[in-house]
Amino acid sequence: MNGDEITIHQLNAELQRANVQPAQQEMAGKQITKALVDRQILVQEAIKEKLDRNPKVMQAIESAKTQILAQAYLEGKVASIASPTEAEVTEYRVQHPEIFANRKIYVMDELSFIAESSSRQDLEALSNSAKTLEDVTSWLAAHQTKYGRTQAAHAAESLPAELLNKLSKMVVGDLIFVNSNGRTLAGRMVEIKNVPISETDAKPLIERILAGQKRKLAAEAEMARLRS
Repeated sequence: MNGDEITIHQLNAELQRANVQPAQQEMAGKQITKALVDRQILVQEAIKEKLDRNPKVMQAIESAKTQILAQAYLEGKVASIASPTEAEVTEYRVQHPEIFANRKIYVMDELSFIAESSSRQDLEALSNSAKTLEDVTSWLAAHQTKYGRTQAAHAAESLPAELLNKLSKMVVGDLIFVNSNGRTLAGRMVEIKNVPISETDAKPLIERILAGQKRKLAAEAEMARLRS
């Protein structure tokens, strides 16, 4: 295209990055090819306008380059880490019955909102006194606070350990308030489902968890060695 070539290697790399399933590759390949062509057209125009010499663009390119190199170095160091053993997988499964043998799915009716900083003290009092979500919606209306309402199912393995510990002690009808990233979520427990994961199904999940932990530890050890 105008002297620039888009190769099959570029296309395959994009397909892999997008995690496209084999059955969808033909359709996805056409869409990604079009996106690659469009991107190359824009690059050519940017170069014509000498944007590649713009100080901000040059700085962004250099920053991306250093990040890619650093990531590539660490990935190379952790690539040869041994896979988790059968004993390690079994030990992890036995030590975490809340995720596997006793796994639960928590179905909750949820309100999500952002409270003004001036209302924080009142919100804390509400979290101690509210018995139903209607108590919460009445408070939100009185404070002219917009909110979203939804019902969501949370599997035990998808929850942070601290939150899982709190939910595991709740019964149907209980309320919980969770603050995260400036938002408040008020949830009422609707249903608690017992959905254990078999040893066979648990194995690949545990292998991914342990492999991730090993890679993280190896990366931290390599950084400590380099710093020293």
